[in-house]
Amino acid sequence: MYDEALYITAYCFITLTALFMKLRSKLLLSFFLITSVAASSTTLYAIYFFSKEIKSDSLAQMRQSMQVAQLVYHTQMERVADIAHFISSDETLQSLSFFGIQQKINSRLQQIQEGHPSIAQILVISGRNKRLLGSAEKNTYTCLATEGTGEDTGEDTKDEAQDKNGEHPLFASVMQQARPHSATELITCGEQSLLGIVAAAPFFRETLGKEVFGVVLVRYILNENTALVEKINHLLGVNVLISHQSQTINQYLLAQSTPPQISASVKTVLQQRGFDEMADIRPGGQLAAHQVLKNSLGKQIGVLSLSVPADEFVQVSNQAMFRLIGIMLICIVLATLLGYFMAHNILTPIEYLQRGVKRLTSGDLSHVFTWQRDDELGILAQAFNSMAKQLNGFVNVLKDTIDTLTRAGNALSAEKDLNNLLEIFVKEARSITHADTGILYTLSAGALQFRIMQSASQEVFARNTSANLGYDGIPLSKAAHQLSIYAAKHQRRVYVAAGQKIAPDGTPMPENLAAHETGHEAMLVVPMLDRSHQTIGVLQLINPEHGKHHEQEPFSENQIEIVSALASQAAVAVENALSYEKIQTQNMAFQRFVPTEFLTFLGKTEIEDIQVGDASVQHMSVLFSDIRAFTSLSEDLPPEQAFLFLNDYLKWIGPGIVQSGGFIDKYIGDAIMALFCGEKITSADDAVAGAINMLSRLQNFNQMREKEGKFPVNIGIGIHTGALTLGTIGFEGRLESTVIGDTVNLAARVESLTKHYGIYFGITSDTLQALKHPDKLLIRELDTVQVQGKETANTVYEVFNHDPEMLKNTKLKTLAAYNKAQKLYKSQQWVAALSAFEQLAQQLPEDRVIQLYCERCQHYQQHPPAPDWNGITRLAAK
Repeated sequence: MYDEALYITAYCFITLTALFMKLRSKLLLSFFLITSVAASSTTLYAIYFFSKEIKSDSLAQMRQSMQVAQLVYHTQMERVADIAHFISSDETLQSLSFFGIQQKINSRLQQIQEGHPSIAQILVISGRNKRLLGSAEKNTYTCLATEGTGEDTGEDTKDEAQDKNGEHPLFASVMQQARPHSATELITCGEQSLLGIVAAAPFFRETLGKEVFGVVLVRYILNENTALVEKINHLLGVNVLISHQSQTINQYLLAQSTPPQISASVKTVLQQRGFDEMADIRPGGQLAAHQVLKNSLGKQIGVLSLSVPADEFVQVSNQAMFRLIGIMLICIVLATLLGYFMAHNILTPIEYLQRGVKRLTSGDLSHVFTWQRDDELGILAQAFNSMAKQLNGFVNVLKDTIDTLTRAGNALSAEKDLNNLLEIFVKEARSITHADTGILYTLSAGALQFRIMQSASQEVFARNTSANLGYDGIPLSKAAHQLSIYAAKHQRRVYVAAGQKIAPDGTPMPENLAAHETGHEAMLVVPMLDRSHQTIGVLQLINPEHGKHHEQEPFSENQIEIVSALASQAAVAVENALSYEKIQTQNMAFQRFVPTEFLTFLGKTEIEDIQVGDASVQHMSVLFSDIRAFTSLSEDLPPEQAFLFLNDYLKWIGPGIVQSGGFIDKYIGDAIMALFCGEKITSADDAVAGAINMLSRLQNFNQMREKEGKFPVNIGIGIHTGALTLGTIGFEGRLESTVIGDTVNLAARVESLTKHYGIYFGITSDTLQALKHPDKLLIRELDTVQVQGKETANTVYEVFNHDPEMLKNTKLKTLAAYNKAQKLYKSQQWVAALSAFEQLAQQLPEDRVIQLYCERCQHYQQHPPAPDWNGITRLAAK
């Protein structure tokens, strides 16, 4: 951590100062910092290493001390066991126990205890009924009077090692194994916890041989008996502490020392491992080791802790640190002086070299170092001279390469037509390599298909496809010896120089296929790989030429690399061109179902952008057309023939709408609904022009049918101009574009009225008023009608520009008389109006409009209209 901080600090300092310092100062400062960092790092590492070693040695020492302390503790346990064995061997006690004279047994035990003052309690227990035969204990521990017998005395005394029946485990072990046992035990005596060593030994009846008659139980209490901890202290010179659950049972400390600390983390480790150690080597710190004490059942009941002050180790560590720092400072001073003299010795040539480098970096690639040196600086100067020469050549080549690739790349990316793009690619590749001939194949259906050939010597500049030339191309599965096949399959460029031999796998070989055997001095084959690294074609470049005399030369490495890069660009451009063609094809397909004008009005650029509910309000002219008597006509035709007839009809009629600036919204059986937005003149002018164009094309269609012996077709056209709403209807699984509004409905009504009035083409007054050039049309007013479901009336006009020639001329000649007769009709002069219409009927006997007016005049003569009659005809049917 310290090393990283030093290195980072040094790096930042050098970087910042390097912006403002000269070479001499940079060199000296860098040398000084490097020396300082190296010396400091070494010193810090040494300090860290020694500190770590001191800590490791101190912990090892504490572990050894703990082993000795444990040995002393176990020795004490054996000593207590020996005392128990000694007491059990007392013949007097054995005899008294046999007769069960408790008073005398207690008296004898008191005598024995006086000989062993360290023993806190002695119990004699019968082996048959586990009855207490006698006991002796110090006055200090009267609560132990009946402990270990299993009898209930009413006192709050409990041995943590007793089983559920109150029997001491050592009693059972001695009875089973007939030999002494000892262990550490914890006794809860009232509110006091007593930690001690307990030992048990069997005694036997002499008459029965080795039969265990009873057990002598001896307790050595550690709470106030300091002999054990004093012995460990004097032997090891450490602080000693015996504790239970952070409660000190017994301790013996060095002068002015603190006892070992058992933290929560230490407790956790002790519970897991039974042993822990700690080294806090700092002023006031301590080294400590802790060992768990367990009872006969393996339960943790206490901790034996050792510690020593860390001051001595701190002093040793500080002494080592000061000595190392002193050595470090001396090394830094000596290294700095040495660095100064070395820097001074090499500074002059470095400054000269620096000036030369500045000239090189400023763009003077012709600069050459002229001074001669035999050391590393001289080698560096020669390397700079060589580098400048090579760099000058590389810069020129790179500039030419970039210019070439940029120019060719721009040309390729700008071209959308695939054939033109491939021609540009071959032309640019030939120009870069000075190749006489370039041949391009594209990969399709597992074979190389011929596409482009450009040859200056043969004066051939052709583009075609293998299919057009009458052959299926070169399959990749065959002709493995051909270089183009190898390049396409292995996606590797192949170069054959003059006279060089080539193996079938493309590896140069001393025999097999040679370049001149193919008729070429040199050939380069480059694969074209798309973005997915798939081969889409190969380019052959043959016989590069040089100079005005067209001398042949091999392809250069630079030319090969440039052509390879250009092939990658061309492959991407081809992929883009194919994608563009696919998109255009899709768009054209979409346009056949959804007019692009709809996308424009909805503010969309792609059909994928259309959502349910998209709508736009526009002012347009709506055209409806319908084939007269199509139902009866189609009944006489098979379904297939009916569809053929409709498609022939629409193929003739539809273009007339598009040519006039309209677009077909939908086909409704034999009917057409078209919209005009005023692309050419106004929506009304464009719609009327479209209708006239339709009627004109219908005449040509009927002429063709008459030649085929088929009946002619008649249609009716109605146009209305006004506001409507364009939008989409349906749901996510099925959308359809449509238009809604009164304008659409009224246009459809006008078209149906053409049947009622027996005309070909009718428009409303709104359309007439919207016309910019109404004078170019032949128009006569038909009627003012109110169709079913509408509250307002509309005046309908007939446009008869494309009526049969004789009918058109008669209508035009009688137009004034017709208008006069209409005025008489509207002024309710029924007799005069009838006379005028009857005269017109003599000239236009088949005019359905005149016939209707004659019928109305006759009707109103007999049944006059209401007083508020205003000339409006109300139609019951839609």
